[in-house]
Amino acid sequence: MLTLQARRLRGIWTMSIERRAAAGAFWSFGATSAERAVGFVIFAVILHFVPVGDVGLVALGSMLVELANTVAIGGAAERVIAADRGDTRSEAGSFWAQLLIALMLATLLWLGAPFAAGLYGEPRLVWVVRSLSAMILLNVLVVVPLATLTRDFRFRAVGLMSLGATLTGAISALPLAIHGHGALALVVQRLAGVLFFVVAVTAVARWRPRARIDLAELRSALRFSLPLIGTNLVEYLARTGFALIAGLRLDVVSIGYLRVAQRLLEVLQEVVVTSISRIFLPLFVSIRSDPARRYEVAKRIMGMMALTVIGCFAVAGAAATPLIDTMFGLRLQPAAPVFTVLSALGPYIVVNAFLRPLLVSAGRRGQMLWVSALNALTTGVVAYLAVPYGLTALAAALVVRGFLAILLMAPLIRSVLGHSVAPLLSSLIVPIAGGVAARLAVLAVEQIIPADWPGLLMLLAEGSVAAAIYAGVLLLCARSRSAEVIRLLQRLISRAVPG
Repeated sequence: MLTLQARRLRGIWTMSIERRAAAGAFWSFGATSAERAVGFVIFAVILHFVPVGDVGLVALGSMLVELANTVAIGGAAERVIAADRGDTRSEAGSFWAQLLIALMLATLLWLGAPFAAGLYGEPRLVWVVRSLSAMILLNVLVVVPLATLTRDFRFRAVGLMSLGATLTGAISALPLAIHGHGALALVVQRLAGVLFFVVAVTAVARWRPRARIDLAELRSALRFSLPLIGTNLVEYLARTGFALIAGLRLDVVSIGYLRVAQRLLEVLQEVVVTSISRIFLPLFVSIRSDPARRYEVAKRIMGMMALTVIGCFAVAGAAATPLIDTMFGLRLQPAAPVFTVLSALGPYIVVNAFLRPLLVSAGRRGQMLWVSALNALTTGVVAYLAVPYGLTALAAALVVRGFLAILLMAPLIRSVLGHSVAPLLSSLIVPIAGGVAARLAVLAVEQIIPADWPGLLMLLAEGSVAAAIYAGVLLLCARSRSAEVIRLLQRLISRAVPG
């Protein structure tokens, strides 16, 4: 039985963890929202000067490089976060292991760029891939120091540095875009932003690797990272890399439209999903020895994520046409129906964002790999088969696949939590119904609103209707849960910003 002093110490520790997690969530969300909002506006401004074909070209090159980058950094952050604080041997081993992998991948990309250009029938892809391959080496330099900041819930600093990187990329790229160097502008934007982020993280974290390479620790780091590298690889293919497969049967202009729709989805995901889900791994690690508490936390997380994420996706998807018209102009309107359909991926994105940190914190990296591999395989097959029928048909097929994948993930969640998964998944039902109602309401409004309304006015009208209908469904069908989420958000903010 715990003594009174021990119980008090445990209570203080628990409050400290919750306060740090709350502060982390608050600042991560705020900083990420600001960064993505600024980045999205910059992206829209640059695209007014860049041909759609150049957008598709750089998107192809970026996806190839990001595929390699996903492998290069996979597992290092998780190993550092899961290790004991101050374990410099583990941190150094992770750094040198990932640097070795990054060097090999950057070399492979450089040499393989002509082959990729031939495969996609786009000669300019050679210089794009070779230029962007430098990002692999730059990113691997900060993966460990960035993980130490994440472990300490220093999301405010990370968010501010990300915002600085976004602004740096914009300042570097905009003059080139204005003067007609579209593809070069997009490449420079990415390289300049990453370089700033590397310098900033290195300065803030003040982390340096041990010069002496411990071969035993290097092997240990590789053993830990390999399953997660595989997981990251197949997760990337499932999330974004399907466009690489679709690109085999599309021209760069069509890829450009697909990329715009993807970018909108990514911005939403990064603001309302990634910014919050960053705290899941350190949070689940901190309470993994308390199964009952972990289950209660899991239910709250899923409920909050379902209401907010699905709602944001539904409102944005319902107002996709005026949104793209306002931000990018009429020439990119073919991306609107694609984004509208892709926004229905909200429920799948919620469950997937929840599952990975849960499995990693429970030491089930192998299971995560198998789930991700199946997701990647089915996504690739769906993309290849559906793309001849058009981009909208491709998006619809991906949404159907996403809902089927939730059924696959449910048993894994139950096995880790040791409780029924029904209370977690049932929290998706009302938000999905609200999203459907919001979309139907906007379709009705579009029949009434004059077609010659300005895009911004149309966006405000359709967005307001969608948000009002979604909120109304929540009040009718999930009032108590909505109130609980609001109270939870209030507590998070009060703990994050005391006084």
